[in-house]
Amino acid sequence: MNFIFTKKLITKKLWLAFIIATALLLSLFFILNNRVQAASDNGERIITIHDRNVKKVIVTKADSVEKVLNEVRIKVNPDDTVDPFPNTKLTEKSYQINIYRAKPVIINDGIKHYRIMTSHESARQIMQDANLPLYDEDIAKLNRPTNILESDGVSHELKIQRATPFTLVLYGKTVEARTQEKTVDKMIQQKGIKLGPNDALSIPSKTPISKGMKVEIWRNGKQTITEEQPVQFEIQMVQDPSQPTGYRQVKTQGVNGKKMVTYEIDMMNGKETSRREIQSVQTLAPQAQVEIIGTKGTF
Repeated sequence: MNFIFTKKLITKKLWLAFIIATALLLSLFFILNNRVQAASDNGERIITIHDRNVKKVIVTKADSVEKVLNEVRIKVNPDDTVDPFPNTKLTEKSYQINIYRAKPVIINDGIKHYRIMTSHESARQIMQDANLPLYDEDIAKLNRPTNILESDGVSHELKIQRATPFTLVLYGKTVEARTQEKTVDKMIQQKGIKLGPNDALSIPSKTPISKGMKVEIWRNGKQTITEEQPVQFEIQMVQDPSQPTGYRQVKTQGVNGKKMVTYEIDMMNGKETSRREIQSVQTLAPQAQVEIIGTKGTF
């Protein structure tokens, strides 16, 4: 009997605790909602700033990210990244501002070494910040220093293993190419080049790849031509719930790639009568375009 009474009492207390917690959450929601509405009515905005591990919430009438940062006296260095961009106009009731601070990074590029300040953590963006090329065939490895005590504040080490540059003449079209492979046959396989029964190589297939060498591939019999064509970049959409619907801003500009397309053509009296695609080799990968789109108010 006492057990049943105690069980009912515990259940009642849990239910009461649940009701109280729900009431508190609803009260907090209405308080915050009223605070946002009040701020909106007099032209103020609620801004949440994330800087390193510090979160700061302010109420302001500033109408741009740059003015907000100036108002709270947050200094941003040229190598730092601010998202949204400092020149972004503020039109909504609330925003999130993220500041990514630049850190020292060491780039080991063969016998050359560079120390730069960057807020990015991807190899390609770090190389862009250093104004150094990074080809698709290069291998980039980004690691943290193995000895923190001797790192001198360096956050990451970027090691670049360069591909070997050479000249490729593909069915009469000359292109500058690169590869990590050691021999001509492995390079042909890696690049997806399929040799037909009437195709020929200018050098033995087991020839070691060396810097500046020329490798020619031609087709005997019917005439072939090779054209360079663009490879359209993709567009990646990143949703930003702090921006209004219809807002769009390009964060990273896309770059078209390139491909070499080879056709087998029939000629009669000096004129082309027909053509057939026999090969398509991508020589430069496209870089996706990143766009920020506003989604506030869509949910």
